Amino acid sequence: MHLKSLVKQNISGQWQFFVSSLFDTLEASYPAQERVSFLTKMGKHASRSLDIHPELTLVELNERINQFWFERRWGHCNIFEKDNGLVIEHYISPLCAILKPEHQEYGDAFLTGLYSEWLKNASAPYQGIIKKVNAENIDDIAVRLSYHVI
Repeated sequence: MHLKSLVKQNISGQWQFFVSSLFDTLEASYPAQERVSFLTKMGKHASRSLDIHPELTLVELNERINQFWFERRWGHCNIFEKDNGLVIEHYISPLCAILKPEHQEYGDAFLTGLYSEWLKNASAPYQGIIKKVNAENIDDIAVRLSYHVI
């Protein structure tokens, strides 16, 4: 069975209806940049659900975040150093399954807000902009997001 199909099976149909209606309404009511900004702010606000302490190592930060995702059934992440920055790969996010293809950028914005605040709170050595980058060698891009912190 395809991995994306398994992820979709764990998403309630009631939530699919609500989330699709929400994003359709946002698209009809606000310009694109305002929608992305709103979802990034929403991610930053949601980041408060997890206490991140400055003394965490990168490995400990990754474990702490993965425990948070595990408890919520939101997939998992891999955070590692690469090319003078950090790469954050988020696998099997329910956002990839619940959002329509045209709404995926909003899920990306939400996760960007979350991770940017967590890294800031952790006093990560790589502060700055998180941007989505194209991931290579991926069987199903819909269940993996990659970001580079520069």
